[in-house]
Amino acid sequence: MKKLLHSCLVAVASVALAQTTESEPTLKAGSAVPLDPVTNAKWIQGEPLKTFEPGKVYVFECWATWCGPCIAVIPHVNELHQQYSAKGLRIIGMNVWEEGEEKVAKFVKDKGDGMSYPIAYTGRGSAFEQEWLKAAGVRGIPHAFVVKDGRMLFTTHPAQLSHEVVEQLLSGEEGARQAAAAIHAKTAAREKSGVVMREFQAAAAKSDTEVMAAKLAEMEKLDASSLMLPQMKVTLLVAKKDWAGADQLLTESTGPTRPMIVSLLARRAGMDDEAGCPLDVLQNISTALAAQTEKARQPNPLDLLTLASLQWRAGDKAAALASARKGVEAAKGLPEGRFPAAPVEKFLQSLEAGTLPTEKELMGWLREATPARAAASAKAS
Repeated sequence: MKKLLHSCLVAVASVALAQTTESEPTLKAGSAVPLDPVTNAKWIQGEPLKTFEPGKVYVFECWATWCGPCIAVIPHVNELHQQYSAKGLRIIGMNVWEEGEEKVAKFVKDKGDGMSYPIAYTGRGSAFEQEWLKAAGVRGIPHAFVVKDGRMLFTTHPAQLSHEVVEQLLSGEEGARQAAAAIHAKTAAREKSGVVMREFQAAAAKSDTEVMAAKLAEMEKLDASSLMLPQMKVTLLVAKKDWAGADQLLTESTGPTRPMIVSLLARRAGMDDEAGCPLDVLQNISTALAAQTEKARQPNPLDLLTLASLQWRAGDKAAALASARKGVEAAKGLPEGRFPAAPVEKFLQSLEAGTLPTEKELMGWLREATPARAAASAKAS
């Protein structure tokens, strides 16, 4: 059951992934980039790019309407466009791995000034996909290609393009070289961190807390600001059933990592039937998650079901029922195909009948709803 829940959460939270490529990338730093796949795309906003302006820095930001992380980074990309376009930065949003030009055009129109940079639609199997994404070995989006004078400087997650990095890129040849070197170093560190994380997960699957602790310490030395650390800390504490330590981590968490810690602890304590979380810790986690969902503009239905589970286990069945009802409302309020409402409704019905669904039951309902959800998404596109 733990493996099943872990798989579900990873699917919900991870960056959108596409098919991987096993061959060595042919489009890499220093390579000349093919312009025709960009020029010949369907331009939804702005004029087709026909030539590279000497000395200008181009960012080709790959995204899709179905990709949550892509949508989350749009405000940052738009801010860079508005602040630096007059200084030589050229941002182009390349819609990829998606079918439905009209849907994409509507999305861009609805964004208005919040997505003011040029946008091109490529469609699935396009020349851009073949000659840029696959050629560069890109496996997920959002992803940005940074180009100058027709040659690729580097690729990265668009969130890595801070104001400092952009200003370096625009400062001249030496600044661009330093910015590229810094990004390459971060990429290498992330790849090494990925290896450590996979080793940690393998140890977690075996409940080998000694190796898990060693890998956590290794990650902290590699990158003390890694967003993987909260997940690793929570996983280790729960594996050791160190709920006092988990409670302390919850109390001490602040800043941008707190929502992640709250959600991870809540799902481990509330959705894991074998967690054995003490009542006082359950109540503390429940209070933290309730405050978090109240602040959310669009609460995640799964967060609300998790909150309902915590409240039920803590003995507050009335609150659990209220949270489950909010979960149904949240699921129904999302665009069609975004999150299946049927499993949420079944969860509520079970609570109304006096029974907290098991993790296995909830995962089964989610699996059953997946074909219907996929069909709804295809219909919407």
